[in-house]
Amino acid sequence: MRYLELKEVFNNTQTQEKITYLLLFLMPIAGPVVRHWNSYIFVLVFLCSIYFLWVKNDKKPLLKEEKIILSAFGLFFLSFIISANLNGWTELQTRELGNELMFLWIIPVYFLIREYKFSLNAFFAGVLLSIPVIFLFSLYEYYYVSTPVLIGAYSQLFLGPITALLLLFYAEAYKVFFGRKYMFLVLPIIYALGLFVIVFTFSRSAYLTLIIGVTAYIILFLGNLRDKLIISALLIIIFASLMNVEKVNIRVMYAVNNVANYFDEKNIGSNKINTSAGIRLEMWRASQYAVKTHPLFGIGGANHSSFIKKYIEEGKVHPGVGKHGHLHNSFVEVISSKGVIGLVILLMLFYYPVYIAWKNREYCLKCYKYVVILSVALTAMSIGESMLINKNNAISYFLFFSTVLFSYMMRNIHPNKFNY
Repeated sequence: MRYLELKEVFNNTQTQEKITYLLLFLMPIAGPVVRHWNSYIFVLVFLCSIYFLWVKNDKKPLLKEEKIILSAFGLFFLSFIISANLNGWTELQTRELGNELMFLWIIPVYFLIREYKFSLNAFFAGVLLSIPVIFLFSLYEYYYVSTPVLIGAYSQLFLGPITALLLLFYAEAYKVFFGRKYMFLVLPIIYALGLFVIVFTFSRSAYLTLIIGVTAYIILFLGNLRDKLIISALLIIIFASLMNVEKVNIRVMYAVNNVANYFDEKNIGSNKINTSAGIRLEMWRASQYAVKTHPLFGIGGANHSSFIKKYIEEGKVHPGVGKHGHLHNSFVEVISSKGVIGLVILLMLFYYPVYIAWKNREYCLKCYKYVVILSVALTAMSIGESMLINKNNAISYFLFFSTVLFSYMMRNIHPNKFNY
């Protein structure tokens, strides 16, 4: 009897809608500071999508643009399977499989998200809460745990860039609920909280994401020249002040010196190459061997360490490269592991929404703004790290932001195709 009652509750369309909104609201809130937060929510949304869509009778047909983007997600997973089988399936591929499956599982999740008109509102409500939550956890970590570097639940390489991503969307999320009311009072406080977290992760990837994202926003979306100049001047003052923070200055200048030393050094085995920035540059250079020998489908996920040994022994690559399983750049990682085919699909996932938004910007200028901010942020996050394609927590942010914003764009570009 209780089973039948429970089934009746879950079969109720209003209950399904509320559960979907709740999970979308929760998803962005605390991923960087609470372990397994994103993983649990992703699994719950996936399971709900399978069940809710199974019992739903009036599903809306997919649009052409949706078929293309969902096909790209599916093909990205398929490229992993093909590459792994061509290069020999090992335990390493089995470990990577969970991350890769997320690109397949997001397809039914998208079907669920697109069914509900206020999916974006629910997700953006979570974004509004995320910065204060992440700040409070980080404040506790900094002052009570007394860690010299903020790492959150996992690493500063995850905490910093994801906080920067959320901060870039904060103003847009705020305007969805409150318009411009009290915006110039609230937003400076929120930005100060977010900057505290980003600065004390000492993550250069986070700094880069924030700087590139804000610069793109100023150039593309600030109205008149005066506003652009005023905001730009304020940001220059803020960033110049942050450079006076000793550890920030050290981290930035250390990276600059690393890059200079890498290009000045002629000896491939020199310790001058074996630095944080230097070894990244060397890994990216070494990826040429994977592209030359396996151009179409790459060398397979997580195979880089074993593949590159030959070239290290021949003295063509610094030995430090062999100690890293990932290449710390999403684009280089994909072309190495999945070949040109994989890279083309990744570029499509990043930039196809921008093409659609640009083509239809007269119908939804906000949509264009949202997807451009996301694409710029994803690009910046991908320059120094590859977590967007090989770390499940970062993948979940990438996939949820992409699908929620794309669904919102479709509803606004083709309102007659959806039942409001």
